[in-house]
Amino acid sequence: MKNTSIYNKIREIVFVTGNLNTRTKINGLAEIISSKPEFFIYYRRNDRGVVSEFPCHSSTIRQKIRFCIALGLIENEDDCRLTEFGREAQIEEKFDFVLQQRILEFLDKRGVTWDSIKKSIESIPLPSPINLYKNIKPPISFEVFRSCMYLLSICGENNEENILEHFQQKLYLTRDKYESAIKA
Repeated sequence: MKNTSIYNKIREIVFVTGNLNTRTKINGLAEIISSKPEFFIYYRRNDRGVVSEFPCHSSTIRQKIRFCIALGLIENEDDCRLTEFGREAQIEEKFDFVLQQRILEFLDKRGVTWDSIKKSIESIPLPSPINLYKNIKPPISFEVFRSCMYLLSICGENNEENILEHFQQKLYLTRDKYESAIKA
């Protein structure tokens, strides 16, 4: 997994926030994180084809902090302290499980239940994130939904506790593989 994935960005936000000794607002937290942007970088290819690394803008960092707030890992924009869930996520062995549960609750509060996700995966021939989004019609942006699905697909994968593991083969079924499976 790339260092620049949303998974690593959330992990960095949780761990940096947990190590703060003072009360910090969102702009202060974003500034602290941007001072060592290992996880908050992006790559751009110039017109000669050379790929360069650039630090993310502070607005991108604030956007990810707001996502952590929405997941219930951080209190709020005026008081960027870890919640009880955030403190639990700071324990390395619990990070994946806590993140997975926070995402499921985040989606559930928006009417997207785990059962609706499973049913949608099972009913769609090619359950890519965009097809799931179109089928489920959640009241959140596609980018947020896609991030949630990505995070659910990797949380717990190292210790075989991934809730999407059963569906992985179907989720990553390419159109070519699907069409050849139908013909067989």
